[in-house]
Parts: sequence; structure tokens; C-alpha cells
Amino acid sequence: MSLNLTSLKRAKFSRYITLLVVIACFAATGYGLSGMVFRLWFHHDAVLYHVENSLQPNAIGWQDLMGEDDKFLLQQLQRNTAALLTPGQTESSGISEEQRLLASVLKAQTWQGLDGYQINRAMAQQNVSIPGFMVPLEVDGQQVRSFFVVPYFGACLHFPPPPPNQMFYVQLPNAIALPALDKPYLFSGTLNAELFEDPLGTSAWSMEVMTINQYAEQADDAREHRF
Repeated sequence: MSLNLTSLKRAKFSRYITLLVVIACFAATGYGLSGMVFRLWFHHDAVLYHVENSLQPNAIGWQDLMGEDDKFLLQQLQRNTAALLTPGQTESSGISEEQRLLASVLKAQTWQGLDGYQINRAMAQQNVSIPGFMVPLEVDGQQVRSFFVVPYFGACLHFPPPPPNQMFYVQLPNAIALPALDKPYLFSGTLNAELFEDPLGTSAWSMEVMTINQYAEQADDAREHRF
């Protein structure tokens, strides 16, 4: 009897393994929900777009795109915000609702006070990589060809657009599948200093994109960056 039970357990375990293999095979070929889960779980560094090139991009942050006056305003904001805190407190923990509200007001006032059109011209024509979020502009069904890239999720859609020097415009030669908009991506390519205007916002930069990769870390936000 015990032998039969053991054999039954082994058979069930074998069927379970077989089922997992079948699901993985369907996932690998992109079929159904299982395929979507498989790709999201195992391929978090997947390439969304790639053009063959020999250039090695330099990793930069959003603060690197700003002019010096805007950087000074952000430094002032960070000093003023720090003055609201007592020893042991940070902006993310241990602060009262009143302190949190005052910090939010300071940030909003400073963000609105940025010139936005002053750029760091040393970045022009540089091959760089920078993480950010996609804001689609030219969409055809589930395909996107042109879009803004912004430092934080919701900009231009749920929140007002960032200053022009904190956005860049991308026009791809061919459309790609529209990715999840609440996820950050790593954009690599050549920056150009040129103005682009759209009802959703105005950018002071454009990028000739070479690669778009999924990005596992937290994207930079110039409002929180320490200079």
C-alpha cells in the first residue's frame, strides 16, 4: 500500500513538473497570460528597442541637463527643506504632516520657479544613457513612435509637465509596442539641444535613441537629487 502511495505521489509530482514546463514553453513564445507573466518576471532587463552602434553611452542624471541657475535653485530648495527637519528626521520618515506639507509647498514653488529653458550645453551631441518614464505622443493602437521622456511617473499625464530642460523628445524611425507607462526604462542615445512643443508639454532636448531597456532600479527625479 505504501509503495502505491509513493508511486502516486511521484506521478502527481511528475505531472506538476510537466505542467510547469508547458507553461514556460507557452510563455517563452509569448502566448497568453502565462507568457506575459514569464516575460515580466524573468526578462526585467529586456530590450524594447535597439539600433546597432559602437558608441558607449555615459550614464547621467536629470540634473546634468540643467543650467547652473536652475541647479542653484534646487540646491536652495534642498537647504530650505533640510531646515524644516530635526535631527534624526528625513523627508521620507519621522516627519509630521505639517512638515510634509511645508516641504511639498517649497518643492512646488521651486519647481515652478525654475527657468526651465536653461540647459547644460556641454551635454549637447553627447552619447548618454538616462532612466525615465515614457509619455506617448504619436500612438497607433498598441504601437508608439514618438514620445517624451520625463524623470518621474505621471508627468504630463496626471501632473503638470516638468520644466523643458527636464524632458526630452524622441521620434523613432519605426513604431514599437507600447510598453507599461508606470515602469521606468533606460534610454541610450545622442542628445540634441532643440525645442519641441506639444499640448502635453515642451522639451528643450531631443534624443536620437539607440536602445531602450527595461530598468529595474528607481528612476532619478531631479527634485530629490542631491548636488
